[in-house]
Amino acid sequence: MAMGHLDRARRLAGQEAIDACTDAINADPDYPEAWQERGSRHAAAGKPEAGVADLTRAIGLAPDLALARLQRARLY
Repeated sequence: MAMGHLDRARRLAGQEAIDACTDAINADPDYPEAWQERGSRHAAAGKPEAGVADLTRAIGLAPDLALARLQRARLY
């Protein structure tokens, strides 16, 4: 179910994408790719603090998630 929300988020833009990522996180709070995607979407929406928080959570769940590390580094 979480993966379906994440797939939907990747087809959307702006707040709709963020909301779909949130749905994925609510379905599975331990899904690092959902946290990474929402962090990326927050950053793109001009919300770097929210982006860093979500990317940090993604890294905490999956320390080898290189894309989340790269995206977080770009926000600092």
